[in-house]
Amino acid sequence: MKKITQILTLLLFTQTLVAQPQKDAVFSVFAKSIEVYKTGNPLNNPVISLLNKETFDVRFDILSTDIHDFRYELILCDRNWNKSNLHTSEYLQQFGTQIFETIEHSVNTNTDYIHYSARFPNENLKFRYSGNYLLQVIDNENDEILFQKRIIVTEQLVKMDASVQRSDQVQFLDEYQEVLVTLFPLGFPIRNPLGDISVQILQNHRWDNMIIAQKPSHIIGDEIRYWQGSNLLFLGNSEFHQFNFKSFMYPGGVVRTIEYNPQQRRYNILLYPNKNRSYKAYSKTGDLNGGFTISHDFLEQANTLADYANVVFTYAQPKSLYNNNDIFVIGGFSMWQPSNAYKMQYNEELQQYEATILLKQGYYDYLLAHFDKKTAQFNSADIEGSFYQTENDYEIFVYFYDQMYGYDRVIGYKKLNSVRNDN
Repeated sequence: MKKITQILTLLLFTQTLVAQPQKDAVFSVFAKSIEVYKTGNPLNNPVISLLNKETFDVRFDILSTDIHDFRYELILCDRNWNKSNLHTSEYLQQFGTQIFETIEHSVNTNTDYIHYSARFPNENLKFRYSGNYLLQVIDNENDEILFQKRIIVTEQLVKMDASVQRSDQVQFLDEYQEVLVTLFPLGFPIRNPLGDISVQILQNHRWDNMIIAQKPSHIIGDEIRYWQGSNLLFLGNSEFHQFNFKSFMYPGGVVRTIEYNPQQRRYNILLYPNKNRSYKAYSKTGDLNGGFTISHDFLEQANTLADYANVVFTYAQPKSLYNNNDIFVIGGFSMWQPSNAYKMQYNEELQQYEATILLKQGYYDYLLAHFDKKTAQFNSADIEGSFYQTENDYEIFVYFYDQMYGYDRVIGYKKLNSVRNDN
């Protein structure tokens, strides 16, 4: 009986593991400067159209002088980022192992690294279906995953109108932005809008605070509306801090000093101390909406000429102010994850939080946020403030479960901005 109980427990544990949603994550301490984006601009979110011959770029560095044999794989997931039950051959047309076409050594850098890059779809790999895909980069020698990143392939089978506005609910008036969405099926058969489709919204390419529209607020004729009452409310947050060190000679942004450490054979970049902005008025500044991009004085060769440096962040506040929750430096470079690599340590003597993060030359956006262990979410508003005026990017995805083939299609996609009307 005891053995049967152990087997049942093991099966239950295995099922729990399988059901875990797949997240962006880095598993190797040697994998750095990971970029996955729609070809054309490193600041693009990794979203492409199934039929428009668009491609993804994936780039990263390995801190090593030796070339390793890596491959990449793609796994179809459902709308909740659980792995699909479909076989790979059903959703991908592929030939052979998917390898990195370009492998380059760093040139004249203090920190040695190998830069890897690939572009797909290509002649050896094509998507059959739209949907959520998990990109995994794997070491062929030991089959260990270096990192994984969410990417999305879309179809445009529904028309979509959307806007971002200041919330009209008194309790959310000053800090929140509300997204309004209207879908027009245009002949696409949505027989049960309450059950067939799901609308998901991202702010600044972040999955950690993604909102799902649970149900339409109105269905009027062919219009499916997610308006007031759908609770599509996002904290506006603040404009991001931005710094750049594409040059070690001329500091930019909030860089206080740049010093070379001959013992470490590396530059140290000290930023101006961060201050609590939650009690200040809104301040408009230009930013990358949380993104980062590798840069160098010789821009076209930045991927191999850009060097690494230790970037030092500080924040002087009492530890008790945040109920002893950990504080992190977050942004696109951290994949918005509570990784130890980006956690600030508290210096009791100086009464301040400190973090030293190894970053490659370029432009970076960041915020400070404490991580609530109970909700498993970041909260930056307590440190950075939150304002309805903040300029943010939003992306809307419409999912439809295809019963015939047994997977979640992405049948609608739209980008918009809280300030500009250029998307």
